[in-house]
Amino acid sequence: MKTLVKNFIGGKWVGAHAGRTFDSRDPATGEVVGRCVDSGPEDIDEAVKAATEAFESWRRMPAPRRGEILFRVAERLVRDKKPWRARDPRDGEGAGRGKGGRARGDRHGLLHGG
Repeated sequence: MKTLVKNFIGGKWVGAHAGRTFDSRDPATGEVVGRCVDSGPEDIDEAVKAATEAFESWRRMPAPRRGEILFRVAERLVRDKKPWRARDPRDGEGAGRGKGGRARGDRHGLLHGG
């Protein structure tokens, strides 16, 4: 059984209200690579409500502190994508890298000192 990808709403991983799921397929091969919850309007409303509530405290936080938090999140994303990239046989050496060896999405080299 493939891992079920849930919604992250209000700090918790939750299923869809309707309980439906769908197969996520690799568009190149048609292979099922995972299962995802099939979110509907109730799930979207819940996510928007949670985001609106979180925004109130986030906007009052000093900008340098918000920057620190976002930088830590970016570091974790870069760190955690490496094992996935290594397992994908379609990717060759340097997969996930752009010009100059930087990680894609890091066009200014902020996460890699360049």
